[in-house]
Amino acid sequence: MASLISRCTFLSLTLIACSLVSSSSALCEESDLVNVFVRTIQASEPVEGEQDSKSSAQAPKLPAELSDISAKLVQLPFSSFTLLASKNETHAIKKRETMQLPNGQSLTFRPIYMDNKRVGLWLNWREADGSEILNTRVHFDADDSVVTGTDCAGNKGRILAIKAVPVPTPQGEAKAE
Repeated sequence: MASLISRCTFLSLTLIACSLVSSSSALCEESDLVNVFVRTIQASEPVEGEQDSKSSAQAPKLPAELSDISAKLVQLPFSSFTLLASKNETHAIKKRETMQLPNGQSLTFRPIYMDNKRVGLWLNWREADGSEILNTRVHFDADDSVVTGTDCAGNKGRILAIKAVPVPTPQGEAKAE
């Protein structure tokens, strides 16, 4: 279906996908630092027509590294997903940072706040030529992943899965008196 894919049109999806942390001690009351995990995903093999989970005869192709967000990816009009890159960086709250993505794209973000229940991030995703793909603020549950994407030429889509967790204060470390 020709209307399925249009060049660099925002998919208007901001999906929340739960992912589990191996230790509940990673959550704390407040944190001045945040670990930001960004996965860049290539979506391909567009699904023609309306996608109905009950009539879907074939499950999408997903690598094990994307299993935590599979429930959200299967809702997209693609049947194959490939992890292109994964980055994990630690940043200070309220400090703007830029992360380079595959194919020259960049993601500038500012962690606005982080506590044990919620996180707020400002995101600015740009093409290699500087044109803007997405400029927004997102607020989501701490330790969940926000999934957002864009359609691109060649019947493919580019998806970012962004997760943020507070950096725990080491036990026994006292605040300066």
